[in-house]
Amino acid sequence: MKIVVGSENAAKIVAIKNAFAEYLKIYGNLGYRKKSSALIFGKDGDFLIVQLVGYGANDWNFPGGGVENGETEEEAILRDSKKNG
Repeated sequence: MKIVVGSENAAKIVAIKNAFAEYLKIYGNLGYRKKSSALIFGKDGDFLIVQLVGYGANDWNFPGGGVENGETEEEAILRDSKKNG
């Protein structure tokens, strides 16, 4: 399966980024820590998504998690994958 971002989706992404930037101007940084996500592909082209426990039945995301102090994004993904593995 391939995911293609067309011009229609690209415009939506830009609109979301702009709205978020305006939100931060008004409310400031909410103190969230840095997050790292991964796209993990199998040999056949399938990719891994994880269901978000405690959210809605159709809430899914790519694997990843918060980045701890002194940790690289890659280390965070490996740590989170082992923890939730």
